[in-house]
Amino acid sequence: MKIASEIRKIIEYGTKAPSGHNTQPWKFTFSENEIQIHPDFERALPIVDPDNHALYISLGCSAENIILASRNIGYNADLLYIIDAADDSSCVNLEARHSNYINIDCKTQRVQLRSR
Repeated sequence: MKIASEIRKIIEYGTKAPSGHNTQPWKFTFSENEIQIHPDFERALPIVDPDNHALYISLGCSAENIILASRNIGYNADLLYIIDAADDSSCVNLEARHSNYINIDCKTQRVQLRSR
C-alpha cells in the first residue's frame, strides 16, 4: 500500500531527530492518515532529566522532522498535543492531508561534524 510506505518513510525521518543523550525516547503508532509519537519512559534518564523535560523536547524534535518530511512527500501534517498528566500517557498526534508544498531536500543520513 502506497500510503503505508509513505508513512513509514515519514516516521523514518522522525527517528533521525536529535534527542537528549541520543536516547531516542519515542514510540510510533500510525494509521492511514495519522502518526502518534508516544514517550518511551524505558529510555528516560532520571538522574540527568528527573522531570523528563529533555525527553519531551526530543519528542518535539521528532515531530518537527515528521512535519518537514511530510511536506517533502506531499502532505501537510497538523500537530496536536494530547496531554494526560494523570498517567503520563501524553502523545504527539500528527494528522496528514495531501498538500501542494514544494519538495525540499531532506537529508537521509546523519552527519557528524566534530573535529578530532
